[in-house]
Amino acid sequence: MGCSSSQVATQVHSDAACSSDPVKPHQQKATTSGEGAALAEASGKTSETSRDSDISSPSSLNAVKVTAAVKAVSAVEYANSGGHVALGQAVNTMAVLPGRVPSAEATAPLLAAREPASGSEQKPPEVQVQDSGEVMHLVPVEAFDDAVGSLFQEYITRVAERPRKTLDFSWEKLSRDIGRRPGTAFGADACEWYWLAATSPGGSAPSSVGPATADGLLVFRAVRATTVYGQVCHLSLAGKDWCPRLPALLRALRSDMFRRLPVSCIRAPLWYAEHEDGQYRLDREVEASFKQQSWRWFQLTNTSDGTRGQIMQLRRMEEAGDPPAPEDVKDFCASSCLFLPYSDGDGRARAEAGRPEDQQDAQTASNSLVMAECLRRHALAQPVSNGRNEEILPDLGRQEGLPELEESPAADAEASSSSVPALVRRLRKRRSISMVNSKDVSSVQDCEMWATNCLQAYRAPGVQASETAWLAPLTSELEAGKDAAKVFCGHLQICANWKEFEVETPADPSWVRVPVQAFGRHVSNTGGQVAYLATEDDDVFIIVWSLPADEPVMSHDELYAYCQRVLRDCPPDADTGAGEAAESSCAKEVILPRFHLWAPAAACVPAPILEAGRFGQPRELLAARLALRLPPRGALRKRPRLQQTEPVLKMERSFVVCVWHASLDDLEVPLFAMVVNPNDFSK
Repeated sequence: MGCSSSQVATQVHSDAACSSDPVKPHQQKATTSGEGAALAEASGKTSETSRDSDISSPSSLNAVKVTAAVKAVSAVEYANSGGHVALGQAVNTMAVLPGRVPSAEATAPLLAAREPASGSEQKPPEVQVQDSGEVMHLVPVEAFDDAVGSLFQEYITRVAERPRKTLDFSWEKLSRDIGRRPGTAFGADACEWYWLAATSPGGSAPSSVGPATADGLLVFRAVRATTVYGQVCHLSLAGKDWCPRLPALLRALRSDMFRRLPVSCIRAPLWYAEHEDGQYRLDREVEASFKQQSWRWFQLTNTSDGTRGQIMQLRRMEEAGDPPAPEDVKDFCASSCLFLPYSDGDGRARAEAGRPEDQQDAQTASNSLVMAECLRRHALAQPVSNGRNEEILPDLGRQEGLPELEESPAADAEASSSSVPALVRRLRKRRSISMVNSKDVSSVQDCEMWATNCLQAYRAPGVQASETAWLAPLTSELEAGKDAAKVFCGHLQICANWKEFEVETPADPSWVRVPVQAFGRHVSNTGGQVAYLATEDDDVFIIVWSLPADEPVMSHDELYAYCQRVLRDCPPDADTGAGEAAESSCAKEVILPRFHLWAPAAACVPAPILEAGRFGQPRELLAARLALRLPPRGALRKRPRLQQTEPVLKMERSFVVCVWHASLDDLEVPLFAMVVNPNDFSK
């Protein structure tokens, strides 16, 4: 199909090797080119076993001696344990035979090798950093984003030389971190910039702080990856008495980030360097300050110039007084909640129960993909002996007469169809769609709990009553003696943030500007431009186009087929994106309204499958919202736009929203499709 994600995605050139992001061992690759290790977001368990002893200058070979000693002692332990050894230990079976225990004279040199070496190889004593007891206030830096560099250069001359080695205050490092995208499927908020103003406890922050008077500077942002974490891009303190003030800075950072941002932890890099004593290490007082404030070693990182770093991490701990994380609001979310009641006995469900005309309350189209995937899973869960899986999946049997189409022109047409029977057949030949969740239940309470979990994020005042009414027919079918005894539940949700966006009027946030990644090569048969919008996830695209004012009302069961035709006729043309073809007459941005959609869908099980699976009346509810994320409190200001000269595409009337996922390219069907009407716009 023309709407292939490979045509829309852009190549992301990120300076990962120069970032302070952590390195996972399984992601690190050996290299001789000097590019360093690729840096990726870290998830999963961390290890507390590596400390300063893990880092040595390139000329150090002490680790070889220790390794040899441990291997030798393992042989002694093997003999003393009767021939049993823990997995992963090295055993020298030639040196020690079972039943023979070496003498004390023989083992003394080996055991001595385990003792710490004398001199510089001994672990230094723990450093206790004096705490000034001050309170650090975070005052937003009032500056435009293109002018903050001069303020930084004016301020940084007041910072002492010693902490620069471990904290790296350079503008090059800071600007690199700000401009670098965390990863192909990750996103980050705008950096927040704060001057630090120190007062005694109970004091208030001064009304004006600048580079000549600030006690410090703090720059951080929220990064969204497999987890949402806070990334510290810069922290520094002015003056020579910086060290006792570092604990106060870390307390202020913890309080502010955990109170306002939906982060589970905060990460900050410390850098190794040659110090006055000739050792390649961290500044011990800086590291001790972090540890005294409950920061812990997370993992190591490397840069392309050979610099080594240590990522320190502070986890959100409610038991330690940290507040619960606030909600992480996404720019766009859509959800489908589906219930398929069925009978597993000898009775047959009403064949007319699945007809679209029975859905009197339907306000939008059913999600064909969710329906087809749930029917496929339901069929595969049935015992083979009852033959129902072959009836629902026609390519396994000939009950529906469909296998005869495999060599006919009709089969070719069906292969690209968005109809539920065609999707069931095609899904049978591929792996499961992991984004769809499903569960078999048998009670009304289970259905209510499923709906609550699926739709909690979309609830608005007044929707509880409509949800109860929507579930009423399902409740009736599950009552004793009715047509259905069980319910197969399905759920699909997609949440995404724009790769780039700008709130139209922050004081009255109702519209958002989103750059166009690409336009369709042709104008759709509706006469409107088809705009492809990029998200932080390179696999997810949101596609929009306006419906003409005189467009006839489209029946709900036609929407997915209609969207499939439009996207096939209007594949993306990269030359019409926001960053290309400056002289093009195409709009460079789309202006979208904030909206909230909550509507029963016209769910329908095709008649042959309805009878084969003994299904009752399906129920489906579609929820979608487009929210507006305002710039964070400490974000730098942008220059006001000049008088609008470039064309924009503003969705002021009814428009179509399609969600496309790269993993479903072969199915050629949108993940979601919906029509947003003006009465869905949020005021």
